[in-house]
Amino acid sequence: MTFITKHNKQMRRYLILLLLISVTSCVSTRVNQFAVFANAGRNYSKAMEALTMEAGKLAIDADNELLLKEREHLTAEERGEIYLERSEALKGLLGSLQGIRQHTRLLERYFAALGALAASGSPAIITAELGSVMGSLSALRPQLEKASIGDASVADLLGSATPLVISGIKVQALEQELRRNGPVIERELELQSALLKALSQQMAEDMELLLDLKDFDAVTRPFVEAATLGDPWKAKRKELLTGFLSLDAVDKAATAAETLKKGFLELVEKRMGPAGWTPLFEDIHAMLDLAEMLRKQSETK
Repeated sequence: MTFITKHNKQMRRYLILLLLISVTSCVSTRVNQFAVFANAGRNYSKAMEALTMEAGKLAIDADNELLLKEREHLTAEERGEIYLERSEALKGLLGSLQGIRQHTRLLERYFAALGALAASGSPAIITAELGSVMGSLSALRPQLEKASIGDASVADLLGSATPLVISGIKVQALEQELRRNGPVIERELELQSALLKALSQQMAEDMELLLDLKDFDAVTRPFVEAATLGDPWKAKRKELLTGFLSLDAVDKAATAAETLKKGFLELVEKRMGPAGWTPLFEDIHAMLDLAEMLRKQSETK
């Protein structure tokens, strides 16, 4: 069983438990809410890790197919030029994906420290960890803001800032931290949203390209040219048509970062009710499901 599959099942069981905890009014205190959100952030980070790894493989597969398709129409000199150009573009994309993973891990660390701060009577060490994370986020942000993923510019996808209203924070150190860095984290979560939207657009294009090419080679051309068709052709056609439907999974996964940002705002402003965690858990599930689907497709190539 692969890591993604194991983690998917484990996380589903864990999130169900967290949801049950959050629904119980006597336990659903502000401290517990921050703890639940910290765990949601941790699982979001794991889902993003899996998704970006599979997105990189998907991009390489799609580019390989394009290169092979174009190769026969190019001279040797043109082949060398286009190979170098496309390899550099792929290296740039893989570098951006690594940056996304690094950014997501930093947010995971921030939310974990925030959850610990909500429950701690000795905040000095935790405050130092928060300061370290904020410094790393500040250093990484310019690189990701100016990144492009495929044809999508991350900067063009960034939304405007949302004012943060701190409410119902009983722990002084936690309130001070949120007033100091809450607006910055809102911007970092908006950056995550822009990155995931850009990545989702690229993934959808790569998936559609591979499906179209496979459709032509494995289904359309045999149907037109082959003398006979048997059960393997039917199975391939079914697989392809189902694959096109799976493009909807990309749209669902693309909303996860936006939902995480909304959850953070509602948590800080004391607007997070028991049912408020459900959309976030569903979107994290969608990210894992998409990563698992891409892994399976890659293994069958």
